[in-house]
Amino acid sequence: MNFEDIIKHHQHNQHSTKLALAATEIKYLPKEIDPLGIVNTGSGGGLSRIMATLGEATYAAGFDTKFIIPEYYDLFRKNSPNMTDKEFAEAFNELAMHPSVHFVDDGLFTNATKVYGDYSYNLNKIDTRRAIHFSKGIVRASRQINRTYPKATKIFQLNEWSTALAVAPIKEYDIFGKTKVEMKYHNFHSEISPLFKVTKQGFNTQKYYEKLFYENSFPSGNHGKDMYELYVNFLLSGMFPADLISTVSVQYLNEGIARAISDNWNLINDYPVLKQIKDQMDAGVLQPDSVMSGKMAWMIADKFIHGRAKAVSNRLESTSNSEIDPNLPEEFRYGTENMLEGKNKAKLHLQQISGLEVGLEHGLGGWANRFNFDDVQKGLKQYFPVLYKFLKNNPSMQQIFTCDIHPNSQKDFDDFRRALPGQVGHLTFSNANESLMMAAVDRIDLPSVYEPGGYPNKTGTIYGGLPMVRNTGGLAETIDYTMNPNTFTGFKFNNLDEGGIMYGLNSFKHFFEQGPDFRFNHLRRIREKALIDENPARLVEDYIPIWEEMIGEKIILRD
Repeated sequence: MNFEDIIKHHQHNQHSTKLALAATEIKYLPKEIDPLGIVNTGSGGGLSRIMATLGEATYAAGFDTKFIIPEYYDLFRKNSPNMTDKEFAEAFNELAMHPSVHFVDDGLFTNATKVYGDYSYNLNKIDTRRAIHFSKGIVRASRQINRTYPKATKIFQLNEWSTALAVAPIKEYDIFGKTKVEMKYHNFHSEISPLFKVTKQGFNTQKYYEKLFYENSFPSGNHGKDMYELYVNFLLSGMFPADLISTVSVQYLNEGIARAISDNWNLINDYPVLKQIKDQMDAGVLQPDSVMSGKMAWMIADKFIHGRAKAVSNRLESTSNSEIDPNLPEEFRYGTENMLEGKNKAKLHLQQISGLEVGLEHGLGGWANRFNFDDVQKGLKQYFPVLYKFLKNNPSMQQIFTCDIHPNSQKDFDDFRRALPGQVGHLTFSNANESLMMAAVDRIDLPSVYEPGGYPNKTGTIYGGLPMVRNTGGLAETIDYTMNPNTFTGFKFNNLDEGGIMYGLNSFKHFFEQGPDFRFNHLRRIREKALIDENPARLVEDYIPIWEEMIGEKIILRD
């Protein structure tokens, strides 16, 4: 795009509503913006997929969507092996000129070898620094967008704690009064840092520090004194001043509110709007989030009470489809009609390359999450010994792990695999290996302690790997295990203990043993429904009324 095109774009789109999406990672940009696929960190995490889907869907619907993302130049270069250095540099420079792209260029990003660092150094420290520098970059981009489109209404959606410090200054510098900020939390994780460290790294916090959220006390009004006494909670500092907070499933939103209610039952008397959630708690269909901090739960409940907390379920990217998946070799792709043949071919291939005994008679489960026994989210510590007992008692059952094994858990995994020869396979994580696993497995396991949204559960319904999930968060929303032959979409259990997990595994075993004709009749039905439910266009349909309510006007699409 040359300067003349850029000027025309600005002139023709002065009044369209600007939607600026900010996140530390995005799987890809819309093809109309980035036809060569320059933006590619190689990450397949949930946040990167969510951002890609929302960006793709809003841009296709006619939104004037802007993308504020780190300039991972070395990573982008690494993942463009078919281009020479000169070709890549020219393509990158052209993309950087595009009016829809705002790169945050900082050495912490430009020379990074991974989005989230490595196990060899202190991950939290490096990510805290990145969060501060990225938030500064978001503020700079917001001021540029405001100056370029002074008359247009702006919606900034900031994602996760790593963007949260930008919310207060964006609102502080909104001199035209045309900007609204949505703070989206995909998790309860945050970081805490002394205010003076945030200030020292370039934030002029004196102007808005009373609008941040502090872990240990309230601001006294004396910035010079408070700077050395207050500790900033990153995520809550984004949620506190935001015009709207949102998350990725109604169930996860309600679990946070339920936590606040369980901490103070008097909330029901003070705020009748919470009665519906209390009724779900009493009926046993909603459990309070036991891991989320009480402060965050209170923040969510307060925003909900005032009509400023919403939930929109994730949708899959358009390429998350076994028929067109670019990461899946063409020989293993399949649609609904040839699902049986395609899955069988992928399964046999995966068994051959991963150390599993080869044969279609084996029921194959899959794990595509982090493998770290110290991880508090994914439930691996509770799941692993139960899976061992299940596999030991059922030699026809198998398990494939497509993930990088944390060094602290490597020995346990190696012992596990040696004890079950031919039943346990492993592939290191890559987008290609993940797609192959999804195409091959009969079951996807998500025994999470908590799960805001979840992606493998959704992907599994399209690729024919039925999800086995714990009844929590987004997993609870997406899986129907009533065993109604016309509606069930996977296997669900309540308690994260041997009884609950074994119930899920045995339910799958019973389903698998009904034979391929029975299984694939259901898998085809489930796939067709999922292709409708996961259409990215539905994400826009869900968001438009929420955004229009927030800005108090109709959204104006680009020319």
